[in-house]
Order: sequence, then structure tokens, then C-alpha cells
Amino acid sequence: MMVIRKEKLVAIKRIFMVLVAFCALFTSNSYAAVDYPEFLNNNPNLILTDGHMDSGTYYDKSSVVNMSYDPPYYKIAVNTVYVPNVTRGNTAISNVTTQYFTYDYENRTLDVAGYNHSTGQWWYETNIKPGQGMARTRGTLRPAELAFFQIYGLKFFDLKYLNYKAVL
Repeated sequence: MMVIRKEKLVAIKRIFMVLVAFCALFTSNSYAAVDYPEFLNNNPNLILTDGHMDSGTYYDKSSVVNMSYDPPYYKIAVNTVYVPNVTRGNTAISNVTTQYFTYDYENRTLDVAGYNHSTGQWWYETNIKPGQGMARTRGTLRPAELAFFQIYGLKFFDLKYLNYKAVL
């Protein structure tokens, strides 16, 4: 009968744990790499702002309207479109939402009112800032930032991960 020393057993356990950690790391990355088209239907006016569970939300840069210019307060409206299963090749828009962004440049805060054209319902979020949870910022922060940059040529929040050049 073979006797394994305690030191060898600890070394084997450590090697096994390292291998398990590497496998978990590579497995999780393979599932996260989903291909969301940057532009819907290769249309540079429809820019991806959010991808989640195979569906995408696109900013319609041709719909941007400067509603109010009263520094340090600004108001801009823009349409965003929702496309389910966009990672599987679907390009049919299933919903359009008009978002009204009210900016307070002095305090760097944002209020949003949205009208969902499919349901006919309004929704509101106030005092939005980067770093807040996804429940508050998903679908609003990126389009608001792109709209402000498109109209005024200034970054409101200066989001490092956003492609500002797409709206020029």
C-alpha cells in the first residue's frame, strides 16, 4: 500500500485548485463574448448603446432634437430603438422610446423622462450619475451622453468606454 505524505497531499490539492480556477476563468470568458452589431443594419445612424441577453438598444442619432438651451440647464430628446435577438441576426425593431434628457451642467446630474411608443406609457428617473446601479442607468446614461456630445460637442460625464466619434 502506498503512503502519501501530508506535504505531497497539500501540494496536489493546490495544483488542483489552480487548475480549477483557470478552467473557471476561461469558461466564463467564452460565454461573455457575444457579438452585438455596433450599428443596426450597418446604419451609422443607429448606434449600439446597450446589449443584454441577446437583445440590443440603439441610439438613433438622426432623431436628436435640442429642446432647450438655458445654461447650465439643457434639454435634449432622442429616440432609442430596441431589437430582440440581435446577436442571432434579427434586425427588426420591436420598440421605439423617446427619451427626454434634462441636464444640470453645474451639478453634473441628469433627469430622464421616457415615452414608450409600444405601451403608451411614460417613465421617469431623476438625479442619474455614473457609478449608480444598472437599474438606474441602463438605457439612459449612454444615450444621454451621446446626445449631449452630438449637440454641443462636449462630454457631459466623459464616459471612458463610450465611442463619442460615432455621433459625429
